[in-house]
Amino acid sequence: MQKKYDVAVIGGGSVGLCTAYFLQKSGKNVVVIDKALPGSADQCSYANAGYVAPSHIIPLASPGIISKGLRWMLNPDSPFYIHPRLDWQQFKWMWTFWRSANLETVQRAIPILAALCNESANLYNVLAEDKNIGDFGLEKQGLLMLYNTEKAFAADHKIAETAIKAGVPTKLLNPQEIKETEPAFETTAVGAIYYTDDWHIRPSSLCQQLHQALAKNGVDFIEMNNSLTFEKSDGKLTKICAGENDINADEFVLASGAWTPQIAGTLGIRLPIQAGKGYSVTVKNSQPKAKVPAILTETKVAVTPYGDEIRFAGTLEFNGLNTDINPRRVRAILNAVSKYITNLDMEEAFSAQPWAGLRPCSPDGLPLIGRTEKYNNLIIAAGHAMVGITLAPVTGKIVSEIVADEKPSVELDLLQPDRF
Repeated sequence: MQKKYDVAVIGGGSVGLCTAYFLQKSGKNVVVIDKALPGSADQCSYANAGYVAPSHIIPLASPGIISKGLRWMLNPDSPFYIHPRLDWQQFKWMWTFWRSANLETVQRAIPILAALCNESANLYNVLAEDKNIGDFGLEKQGLLMLYNTEKAFAADHKIAETAIKAGVPTKLLNPQEIKETEPAFETTAVGAIYYTDDWHIRPSSLCQQLHQALAKNGVDFIEMNNSLTFEKSDGKLTKICAGENDINADEFVLASGAWTPQIAGTLGIRLPIQAGKGYSVTVKNSQPKAKVPAILTETKVAVTPYGDEIRFAGTLEFNGLNTDINPRRVRAILNAVSKYITNLDMEEAFSAQPWAGLRPCSPDGLPLIGRTEKYNNLIIAAGHAMVGITLAPVTGKIVSEIVADEKPSVELDLLQPDRF
């Protein structure tokens, strides 16, 4: 089958679907290509923590992560783990990450991340108000950062101050105020940073509802069973060959998450994105009245309540493009929960089936959004790391503006894919 489109989007996760949404809204004829059905367990967008977090304005590559990372990186129980392997691309990524983890880089990144997060939160309201999109579990309950030690709590006061300066509504809570904010949890925390304007969603529901709405509005979806091949001419891509489908388009968007560099590599484009594996376990919630998500800060474990269900998520494991489950790391996540929240029944969680997904991590902690130098009709939209759900709508909006040659909603100089 051969068909011509205005835009072909490669990737049907949250970023790819939001890109298709805003392109379709702008009047473009769009096709989405992916190896999995949107909202299925094979996607990184399926069962992550689901945070829409305007508070997440500090990039992964920050000065503190280096000292912590050196202690954590070879400990398989730690929140941050690098599996030792002979991989030149990983070595180059780590070198660039190390060079980026400085105060100057962080200070440049904070305004752009704050602008992206704020605009994306506004666009989530647009999605929630679109009557063509069904409920995807958007809850505006804020986010509690729980601390079990005075040392860690005091150290992160600077993060709270930075958030306040960037315009993020922030409160410092004592144990009694934590209890008042989330009465359903009995916690041992000595203090908390409460980001009052953070939200959470069900990521799988977002993708499923977007998929259904887009399909109804004429966006085509093509399953990619084999490797993609591209045809090119005069510095442009002209066609994608996906199995029996030949897809012609004027513009191409590569939004394939952790697989983006692999696909880009077939076009001679090297993107410094590494797959950071995360795990989650979702079970029946023994405290169904809980509403406020929490991050157990010292262990980097996320706890997301969904009414009758609750999700425990965490770790950042660099071990290539695989979603193999490491039971030891899953146990480390679950063991951390009862050290902070004492009234959750964790028995079912230890026997439940865990899920793993791959986050696309750039070495400077900023996503890659923009046209490539090699092909002027190829746009990259990837590298969002742990804020893919947060930044999916604004990324989609920016891509639609790039395609239309409009001024982007957010300044893109620091996000250019060819910046490394």
